[in-house]
Amino acid sequence: MSYRDLKSFQNSEIIYDYTIDFCKLYIDPKSRTTDQMNQAGRSGMQNIAEPSFQTGGCRQRGNLPD
Repeated sequence: MSYRDLKSFQNSEIIYDYTIDFCKLYIDPKSRTTDQMNQAGRSGMQNIAEPSFQTGGCRQRGNLPD
C-alpha cells in the first residue's frame, strides 16, 4: 500500500488544488499571502507522505517501527 492510496493524502491533494484555484481567483499573485497558502497546501501533503518514506512503506497496525 502506498501513501497515495491513503484517503487522507487524497483529500490533501484536493484541498491543495482548491487552494491554488482560490489564490488564482481571489488573491493577488504577487502577495505574500498567496505564497503562504500555497506552501501550507504543499506541507499538508508532505506531512502525510513523509512517514512513508522514512519507514519504507505505509505503517500498518502491528508493523510499526520501534
